[in-house]
Amino acid sequence: MADRRLPIRLATAAVIVAVSLFAMVPVLAQDDLEEDLASVNAQLDQVASSIEAAEGERSTLATAVVATRDRVDLLLGSVAQVTAELGTARQAVRDQAIRIAVVQETLVRLRHDLATTRAELKDTEADAEAWARQLYMTGGSDQALVVLATNDLNELGIGMAYLSVVSRETDRTLLDLEALRRQEQRQIGAAANQQQILEQEQALLVEEEARVSGLLAEQIANQRAAEVELANERSLLTTVEEEIAHFEGELAALEVEQDRVRDAIRAEAAKAATAGTEQPEVASSGWVRPVPGAVTSGFGPRLHPILGYYRMHTGWDMSAGTGTPIASATAGTVILAGWFGGYGNTVVVDHGGGLTTLYAHQSSLAVSYGAAVGAGDVVGYAGSTGLSTGPHLHFEVRVNGNPVDPAGYL
Repeated sequence: MADRRLPIRLATAAVIVAVSLFAMVPVLAQDDLEEDLASVNAQLDQVASSIEAAEGERSTLATAVVATRDRVDLLLGSVAQVTAELGTARQAVRDQAIRIAVVQETLVRLRHDLATTRAELKDTEADAEAWARQLYMTGGSDQALVVLATNDLNELGIGMAYLSVVSRETDRTLLDLEALRRQEQRQIGAAANQQQILEQEQALLVEEEARVSGLLAEQIANQRAAEVELANERSLLTTVEEEIAHFEGELAALEVEQDRVRDAIRAEAAKAATAGTEQPEVASSGWVRPVPGAVTSGFGPRLHPILGYYRMHTGWDMSAGTGTPIASATAGTVILAGWFGGYGNTVVVDHGGGLTTLYAHQSSLAVSYGAAVGAGDVVGYAGSTGLSTGPHLHFEVRVNGNPVDPAGYL
C-alpha cells in the first residue's frame, strides 16, 4: 500500500515547495505571473487528482475493513462454539475417568473374588480327594475317583450319573465342586470383558479430546490472523484518511495562492492600462498605436515561423508581453470577440465605411460583441493563443475585408 502512494507523496512534496516559493517572491511582471498562475492551476489539478485517488482507496479499504470485521466476528463465534465443545469433551473425559475408576475397583474386587473362589475350590478339591481316598480304603466305588480326576464339566456331569449309588455326602461335595468351577469361569469372563470395555473407552475419549483440541487451536489461529489483518487494514485506512486531510489542506493553500496570483495579475493589468491611457502614442492620422512595442514582423510575404513556408503576412506583429493592454486604434463597434481559429482570442472592431481592425493572440478579452469603443480604449490583453510562437500582438487593418498595410494608418 505504501509503495502505491509513493508517487502521490512525491508530488505532494513538490507542491509544498512550489507554494513556498510563490510566497517568497515579490510581485512579478505580468507575463511571469501568468506562468505562475498556470503552474498553480496545474498543481491544483494534481492535488485534486490525488484526493480523488485517495478517496477511492479509502472506499476500498473501508469495504475491506467491514468484510474482515465480519469474518473476525464469525471466527469469534466459531471459537466460542468449539471452546464449548472442548469443555464438553473434557467433562466427558472426567466423567469417564470416574467410570474407569469404578471399573478398576470392580476388577480389583473380581480379582479378589476370583482368588477367594480359587482358594475355596482348592480346599474343596482337597476335601473331595480325602473323601475319595477314605471311600477307597473302606471299599467304595472306583467310579468316584474317575469323576474327581476330570476337569471337563460335561464329563463330570456324565460321571455323576454313575455316582447315584454313593452317599449323600459325596453328592453334596461334588455339586459344590461343579458350582465353584462354573463361578470361576464366569468371573474370568466378566473381568476380561470389563478390561476390554475400559481400553476401548479410553482410546475413544483420548481421540475425541485430541480432535477438539486441534480444532480449537485451528480456530484460534484463524481468529488471530484475521485480527492482525483487520488491524493492518484499519491502520492503512487511518493513513489514507490522514493523507486526504493533508491533501485537502494543500488544496486550500493552493487555492489561496491562486487567488493571490490572480489579484497580482489584475493589479499589474490595471497599472498597465492606466499607464497606457495616460500617455497613448497617437499617430499623425489620429490613430492610437495598439501597443507601445516595436513591429517585429511587417506586412507582406514572409516565411511563416510555425507552418514553415512562405505566405502573405496580413498585418503587423508587435512586441508585447503577456497581459499588456491592447488599445483600439480608433473608435468603432466590436463585431467579433472570441476565439478565431489560428488567431486565437481575437477582437475585431468595425470603424465604418468598410474599415476594420483586428487584434489577435490575446491572453484574455476586455470587450464583448456589440460594445462601442473609443480610440485608446482597452479591448484585451496581449498573449500567445492560437498559432503563435510567443506573446505578442498581431494587428491588422482591412478595407472591405481585404488586408492592407497598417503603416498607412499608423
